[in-house]
Amino acid sequence: MKKFAWISCALLGLIFSTFQAKSSPDQSQPIPTYYKLPSPPTVHSLYSACQLQKREMIERCDLIAAHIKKVEKRLNDLCRNAGENISHTVNNVEGVLINPPANTPFHFFQDYFHENDRRIWNSYISPTLGRNYTFWEAYMPWRGNLIGNRRLIPRGNGMQGDTKSSYKEIETPESRYGVTWKQLTTEAEQRDMLLGDETKIYQIKTGKTMAVRRIYFYVLGASSVAIGEGRYIQPPERRNFDFVRTCSNYSPPDDDAYIDRRPRDSYEFVSRVLKPKQVDAHLAVELFSLARGVGQRMALGGSCIYESFGPNIQPHDLVLIRDANDLIIKRGFKYEVQRLT
Repeated sequence: MKKFAWISCALLGLIFSTFQAKSSPDQSQPIPTYYKLPSPPTVHSLYSACQLQKREMIERCDLIAAHIKKVEKRLNDLCRNAGENISHTVNNVEGVLINPPANTPFHFFQDYFHENDRRIWNSYISPTLGRNYTFWEAYMPWRGNLIGNRRLIPRGNGMQGDTKSSYKEIETPESRYGVTWKQLTTEAEQRDMLLGDETKIYQIKTGKTMAVRRIYFYVLGASSVAIGEGRYIQPPERRNFDFVRTCSNYSPPDDDAYIDRRPRDSYEFVSRVLKPKQVDAHLAVELFSLARGVGQRMALGGSCIYESFGPNIQPHDLVLIRDANDLIIKRGFKYEVQRLT
């Protein structure tokens, strides 16, 4: 039984450390070579087979090199328009409406930095991971354009982690603000995996635009690489992730939730414009094992406690918590030697 408990603790630790990396990223971690490629990339810097000049790879490497040269030139032109334009911000926003564009012939690529915007609600509602909206809603074309609305609700008993989510389908959005996006490159450019999108945040009632973000990039696929005119070949080496070349003057910030650090949602940009409502103390008690003014709550797993830190508390902060009749000075995940009784 003790061995089983130890394994359970280890497993919980692994799960928590994965989530904690998202809420408190290590800024010193280098960006992987497959995201935000150095300027300018070459086939020799991307594929070792091209460095070795293997006879069977020479033609393939030459085709990819010619393609990179072509799209690199076009990307440099497009990047002049990349960046953000924020005209208005709002505080204490409870929720957002995701209004995805209608599918195009290349709809898979129109969501390249938005995969989780329209599909995964906890990209916007997950306070323990720093995603602090109260509700998320999105249009569902396959349901007659009904709106799926997901909300986080505390149960009200003061127990840590004891929350539930509610779901309903509605015809009129509850949010006052929406998020949408559209492709900026031509169909021919999209076939060549030269992509760009404009993300817009707007007021639902008036349609007034509050902020716009434009990004441009090209992709060299993990299993298939465009070589122009709608043609594709297998790369010299198969990889687990795409190579992505973004604008040197602007690109979405890295997301440590993913190995390749490429963001799959717009939360970082949206939350700077539509600033989420601060988590109140009552909800903090139920969400976090450690939050300002509420002390520590026992997490699942009995004595296996893996802390989730509330607003304005970082894992390296020095905090004072109560353990039975003791007051303990604690920093991060380890108890300090000093106990105050």
